[in-house]
Amino acid sequence: MQNLFIRIPSTTANLGPGFDVFGIALNLYNYFYFEIDEHSNFEIFSLENELLPFSQINKNLIYQSYKNVLLKYGYTLNNLPKWKVYIHMEVSVGKGFGSSATAIVAGVQIAKKVLEQDHIEIDLEKEIEYFLELENHPDNVVPARLGGWVFCYDTQNIIRKELPEDLGLSCIIPDFSISTDDSRSKLKEFYPKEDIISNMKGCILWLEYIYSKNPKYLMKALISDKIHEPYRYPQIPYIKEIREFITEISCYGMSLSGSGPGIIVYYDKNNEEFYKSQLNAFIAKLNLKKEIFSIQYCSPDYTGLVVYPENIDWKKLIFQNSKSLLI
Repeated sequence: MQNLFIRIPSTTANLGPGFDVFGIALNLYNYFYFEIDEHSNFEIFSLENELLPFSQINKNLIYQSYKNVLLKYGYTLNNLPKWKVYIHMEVSVGKGFGSSATAIVAGVQIAKKVLEQDHIEIDLEKEIEYFLELENHPDNVVPARLGGWVFCYDTQNIIRKELPEDLGLSCIIPDFSISTDDSRSKLKEFYPKEDIISNMKGCILWLEYIYSKNPKYLMKALISDKIHEPYRYPQIPYIKEIREFITEISCYGMSLSGSGPGIIVYYDKNNEEFYKSQLNAFIAKLNLKKEIFSIQYCSPDYTGLVVYPENIDWKKLIFQNSKSLLI
């Protein structure tokens, strides 16, 4: 069986009011190069050949996803074809940009590669079904696979849209991580009716923004969440200052990326140089005492999963294309 080299976009989920339902694929990519090797044991390595801590089987989501698929097709734990994988991530683990979702998508892809040798094909609906068995909300895994702005009701009902071309996005990335489980533990079990209605209104405003391209709807949508952001934002230092600054320079708004701690800032791309200079200076000011935040600028990705030709020079491609490796 040949090796497999794939690229999967990072994602930002929830988008304010779309808790557990809305997600956007970003052109910040995670690369996975699988080497089929019976002498390996599903290890995960960096490009520098360093064994990464989430190689451990109980933490290895790529393996868990892979195993979950193959056990359905007659394989056993003792005869799973073994591999090792080299990964390069443009946004590191635990920042709220869908790293676990890309791992799950990658695991299904290497399982598909194995099943192709058995003349078994898995269609997209089945792929998404397998994603959701490991991550039961689709706002990260489905845009990572398909690209675009995505709402997934179930495996057969997926709404995928392109965003207005003049929407600019920046990622503010803290230097610490927050686990999704810890973040979810801070949410309420029950919510007042008015809070639920606020989020419903915000979801409609998001859709109207996509259709009309009028940013006034996006601006209102991004301040409508009452379900998760009010309970998660207090974990992030300088959150009040960040909110005040992006309002001061007339950005459209911001949303917590997934469960955080990363933040997405939305602005008018027609004035991108202004916003970049302002945001860069602001983050530099916050970092004067201690390096707390980094910032990356990105756009929506509309390609989703990319499977590269088998004979490609994978390391060269990563070094030529990765934003985090470019000098």
